[in-house]
Amino acid sequence: MSGAPEARRSEDGVSFRGGGFEGKLVASRILPGFFRLRGVERVLNLGCGEGPQAAAFRGRYGAMVCADLDEGRLRFARRRLGEEGLRAVTFLRCDAGALPFPSGSFDAVLAVDLLEHLPDPEGALRECARVLRPEGRLLASFPLLFDFFDDALGVAAALRARLLRRERRKATVAVWDRHNQRRSPRGWVATLSRGGFRVERMRASTLFPPLQLLGVRRFWIEIGAIRRIDAGLCSIPGLRRLGQAMLLDCRKSPPAT
Repeated sequence: MSGAPEARRSEDGVSFRGGGFEGKLVASRILPGFFRLRGVERVLNLGCGEGPQAAAFRGRYGAMVCADLDEGRLRFARRRLGEEGLRAVTFLRCDAGALPFPSGSFDAVLAVDLLEHLPDPEGALRECARVLRPEGRLLASFPLLFDFFDDALGVAAALRARLLRRERRKATVAVWDRHNQRRSPRGWVATLSRGGFRVERMRASTLFPPLQLLGVRRFWIEIGAIRRIDAGLCSIPGLRRLGQAMLLDCRKSPPAT
């Protein structure tokens, strides 16, 4: 996507958009409080990337399968989560649209920052519903104003290059990081419904602009008081559409009768 800084790379050559593992782990700290697990569930972390959610939910699941299509990111996640001392995590390369698991294999699925990247999000959601047990749960997200901020940075970068009469230096972004879907909040909720889920709760991830695109740490997530205020505002229906992304706590819909 245009406008963002050049993607950083780990020693494995993995492209990181908006920072590396530590920054993504900071951003994931809000997830366990919103999507509560009891510590015994079998969880599928679909589109796990570098694996920050596995670390953020530490001690809150019985076992987790981290699945991604990018083998390089899986290698990084395997090593980095091993350094974190996480032993209840396994790794698998697979396509979200054709999951290699029997039906009813999991209690919960994490699909964070995933749906907007997929060519067929409905198909992936149907697969998520299939591998979940009856009444299984899904944590999903979709962009709200993140794309707006990203586009604004792109326009600003192009204008700056034109004013300074310089060749514009475009960002290097991995193919996995490109957003292939842009839908309204109502459109995403309808997508979840067609995929076999009903939304039980939703909130914005944060109302702060995505300053991590400019390399600024997410201080509002690291400071507890600011995080609690932000969380309260993010749950207000009239304000939550102004957040970076929407988080949704979903339940697998019962089969049609």
